[in-house]
Amino acid sequence: MKINVFDYSDYRLFLNDFFADKKKSKSSFSARAFSRAAGLKAPGYLGLVIRGTRNLSPASIGAFAKALKLSPKETTYFKTLVLFNQTSIEADKEEYYERLQKLMPPITAKGLEKFQYEYFHHPYFVVIREMVALPHFQEDHEWIAGRLSPVVKPAEVKHAIAVLLRLKLLERDQSGKLKQKDSVVNTPAEVSSMELIKHNRDLLLLAQRALLTVPGPERDYTTLTIPLTQKSFPKIKAILQECRDRIIDYVNQGEGDFHEVYQLNIQLFPATATGLLR
Repeated sequence: MKINVFDYSDYRLFLNDFFADKKKSKSSFSARAFSRAAGLKAPGYLGLVIRGTRNLSPASIGAFAKALKLSPKETTYFKTLVLFNQTSIEADKEEYYERLQKLMPPITAKGLEKFQYEYFHHPYFVVIREMVALPHFQEDHEWIAGRLSPVVKPAEVKHAIAVLLRLKLLERDQSGKLKQKDSVVNTPAEVSSMELIKHNRDLLLLAQRALLTVPGPERDYTTLTIPLTQKSFPKIKAILQECRDRIIDYVNQGEGDFHEVYQLNIQLFPATATGLLR
């Protein structure tokens, strides 16, 4: 399967996968061969870029695109992705992100795959699915729309319910009442990394909004800044995964007399440059 640049939100990861795929299909392929194709004098430049110890210069971006044999549209996406990854200015990052969204090919997926994109594209789809478990839930589009934050239109609620039913994340019981079919939703492989970036960015924006609008007793925001070794990082991730699984088990085994739908976000990321330049 061809390595598709549109599936990536990190150009270094794209280069790494491209190089690995080429080596797998053609054993004679090397960094030196790539450098020759790109018109570069330093054969080790590719490895430095992939490892994050060097950035791509404006001139080398075009050279890399040529060696990668990207189409004009793929080249534009690749150049924008490099700028998006390498800038540290938030306003520029926002601008490049918007460009990337516009450059991505339209969704051509059919059936369930198309609706999976929609599910992760709109955070309120997820919330509506969880609202169904509330004892005071009413399948009234205006009632649901008015209780979402931020508020959406009743027509959007109607469409969201139709999608959730199509995805079999909701179903109707014998009396026609909506109920959840599965308690846990995993990210499908068909959802691109850019879609997941948007999904997580939207959730972070909702968390930021809640920090300003939700009373203190009804929310909990905790930050922890700690030094980690490379060996301890995956262990911390495993602990977080175990914590998440325990919370899911607790909720699923609870009495079910729910009150509201809550959003739980846990972020773990490097806050120093050395963590990004291994």
